Amino acid sequence: MIAAIRVEYDKLVRRPALWWSAVAAAAMSIVFGYVIPYLVGTDGADPGSAPGEPGYSVPLETLLPEQLVENAISGFPLFYLALALVLGALTSGSEYTWRTIRSVVLWGPGRVTMLAAKSIVLVAAVVIVAVAAFAAGAASSWVIAVVENESASPPPVAEVLRGLGAAWLILAVGAVLGLAGGVLARSSGAVIGAGLVYLFVVELLLRTFVSRSEVIEVTAKALPGTNAGSLAGSFAETTQGAPGVNDLVGTGQAVAVLLAWSAAGVVVSAAVFARRDVHA
Repeated sequence: MIAAIRVEYDKLVRRPALWWSAVAAAAMSIVFGYVIPYLVGTDGADPGSAPGEPGYSVPLETLLPEQLVENAISGFPLFYLALALVLGALTSGSEYTWRTIRSVVLWGPGRVTMLAAKSIVLVAAVVIVAVAAFAAGAASSWVIAVVENESASPPPVAEVLRGLGAAWLILAVGAVLGLAGGVLARSSGAVIGAGLVYLFVVELLLRTFVSRSEVIEVTAKALPGTNAGSLAGSFAETTQGAPGVNDLVGTGQAVAVLLAWSAAGVVVSAAVFARRDVHA
């Protein structure tokens, strides 16, 4: 297993997709988390209005370093979850596209071992994406604080670590589900397309109608996107307006459901991969 993990690690760190995912996460954190809200807030301000007064359409205090965790985590349930799903699909689907899966099966340590090692490395690697998003947000909030001559006091370390843990869990689930989809579909393109439609259309539509049907509500509460949104929404009320963020379930249920989806993705993909003829 250790040797398989080393091989999968060497493969993943050499994939541009991992590092481009980190760059994309940092860029989204800066642009959508700080630049656009700051421009909207300041451009909409009346002359002489102070932060927090009605002239600001976006409260300036939400963009300061003290609110880093609340601001950064708001993008994970939808945009960063989709980013992790794409990374996971590319990690497994490209093995079929490049026809390297046959060599891996013939010379590797075993199918289940290989898939387990790939999952472990992928789940660990998405920490890079989470840290990139938080680091970019921290830098952006510090710049805004300096420009506006506001306090640049950082949030408590424990709160930052808790936020990073939640962000990592959301990304890990997305990456594992994407990896499982790549194994089941034997490609990455179809999984990426279907996954993005599911996250940006199906789940959002279901959450729109949760108050009108008990069946829809129960279904929505069992989905990964809904639970990721509830986990992000547990950090502050200010995140509730962000796309994908909600308060449909409690934090404990959100964590449990996300872990269950992650485990299900690994088990199903391993069961299928162990019996499949890769030469077909």
